[in-house]
Amino acid sequence: AAVIAEVPGGQRRDGWSAERRVLFLERLAEHGSVLAAARAAGVSRRSVYKLLPRAPAFAAAFAEALRTNTALLADTLFDRALHG
Repeated sequence: AAVIAEVPGGQRRDGWSAERRVLFLERLAEHGSVLAAARAAGVSRRSVYKLLPRAPAFAAAFAEALRTNTALLADTLFDRALHG
């Protein structure tokens, strides 16, 4: 919700609409790849890193998405180590 509120109405000049931000963050949490998430959202990886210092709510959600993916990956690796 904070990420969406951070984007004023209409299309932004830099292409980072609220919908693109949400899609990017969902894909990042799922896959952990900034490049893959950027491609899914139709933006460049470079634009992701340019947006981070300008958008505090997005930056916080970005960090949370990476933590979510890291926890998921750790759980998966632990399960595979125990159960093959």
